[in-house]
Amino acid sequence: MKQVLVILTCLGVLIWTVFGAPTSIRKSCCRKYGTRLPRLNKITKYEIQENDGRCRIEAVLFFVNGKARCADPADAKVKKLVELVSQREERG
Repeated sequence: MKQVLVILTCLGVLIWTVFGAPTSIRKSCCRKYGTRLPRLNKITKYEIQENDGRCRIEAVLFFVNGKARCADPADAKVKKLVELVSQREERG
């Protein structure tokens, strides 16, 4: 009976830890790059995904209507979009 209680306590702590973690820890990673880039006026923000062991590729995530679109950070068009979105955010 004591073993069952210990196991249930450990499972409870594990579940609480996983679901109580900040969303950045639980977020999914880009696994491949999209073929089409979103238009500048549709992008609300962007984030950089690094190859940190959890995510296997480096990527730029452009957010459009709350959904992330993955893009290749080495692509010249992606670099230009990142620059334009950054400038737009700086202006306010």
